Amino acid sequence: MTDQAFVTLATNDSYAKGAMVLGVCLRNHKTSRNLAVLIGDDVSQPCRSVLSQIFDEVCEVSVLDSGDAARLAMMKRPELGVTFTKLHCWSLTHYSKCVFMDADTLVLCNIDELFEREELSAAPDPGWPDCFNTGVFVFQPSKETYTRSVLSQIFDEVCEVSVLDSGDAARLAMMKRPELGVTFTKLHCWSLTHYSKCVFMDADTLVLCNIDELFEREELSAAPDPGWPDCFNTGVFVFQPSKETYTRLLIACTEHGSFDGGDQGVLNSYFSDWATADIAKHLPFIYNLSSVSIYTYLPAFRHFGCNAKVIHFLGERKPWDYEHGDDDGEDEECSSESEQCRSSSLDPDYFQQWWSVFKSSVLPLLSEEHTHPLSDSPSMEQEGVYVEAARVEECVHPPAPQTSSQDRKQKWEQGDADYLGEDSFTHIERKLDSFLK
Repeated sequence: MTDQAFVTLATNDSYAKGAMVLGVCLRNHKTSRNLAVLIGDDVSQPCRSVLSQIFDEVCEVSVLDSGDAARLAMMKRPELGVTFTKLHCWSLTHYSKCVFMDADTLVLCNIDELFEREELSAAPDPGWPDCFNTGVFVFQPSKETYTRSVLSQIFDEVCEVSVLDSGDAARLAMMKRPELGVTFTKLHCWSLTHYSKCVFMDADTLVLCNIDELFEREELSAAPDPGWPDCFNTGVFVFQPSKETYTRLLIACTEHGSFDGGDQGVLNSYFSDWATADIAKHLPFIYNLSSVSIYTYLPAFRHFGCNAKVIHFLGERKPWDYEHGDDDGEDEECSSESEQCRSSSLDPDYFQQWWSVFKSSVLPLLSEEHTHPLSDSPSMEQEGVYVEAARVEECVHPPAPQTSSQDRKQKWEQGDADYLGEDSFTHIERKLDSFLK
């Protein structure tokens, strides 16, 4: 059965030898399933060649290390940090079901019956039998499970919630942002009552420095929205989880809806005295610096921007929606603009910072582009956004259709300026220079 496989992991040549014996044993006992091995960079070429003779699939993956020296020291097994690499097995979605086996296991007979079990089937750990041992387990590869496992390496807690959608097409159409209806889901954060205080941050924000001082603020502390400063922007805010508040917010959504069709309208209506009650709850703009404001009030940005703590990429297009290219393909104009961005720390520089973090710290976790057989070429899907991201070095203007002056004006007012295209700082500066000459 080629849609099912035994999977093992070898992060170095020592474990590669164990994987070889495991593979041979499975073959000797007439398994009808495929054999796949995940290998790290430290596995030598001779070992790779031998593994390719035993296994149907040899996949190179990035090695993941927990880096948790304290807990590993309790077991006196510092080398076990790299077992996080095992999580890559859930990315093998071309298989419907797999059995993972550590490379230090020895198979004594045919065990194909394990494929009749469901995820996650495993034996108890002898040290603490209420936990299962991850040396042998049945699993079902899944992009969703894999993504969650990646998030669990970054976040202390990953909570699944039901998606809430306002369904208010009319009001969302006024902003030309129909996708914002699902921001109602943000209201679930008030259900995290095991925390005494929290800071919510939209996923399109970029943190430039430590901002723990926000926890000294009270609910509901937030920065003004650049579009209507008497309202607060819900991209960054301090709140206190509460079952009572959570219930009241859901009732408010049901009975009154939202004046803008999204979460910001609901929260500004609920915390309606924010504008006048307590100035201490007004966060400085540097904690939620919207990218559009860099262009609409450039002198202020040049004066205060050096103190920015959080950048908020407002608008429909986000950093991950832009394409990037190689240095070799960079044209003269893009090179000039990149130099301007770096020297003046304008918005394209923040885009670059976002991509730099993604490339160095997130991309290795999203390893589908790494988990392909060494003998095969990546699939078209694997050559998608993450492979493009792996090649990011300098910004390249995304292709954009020509728009009229009126349309461009509307996009600016909606926070959707083409920062890396027609509305880039270089183009604006060039236009100003033409008037001044």
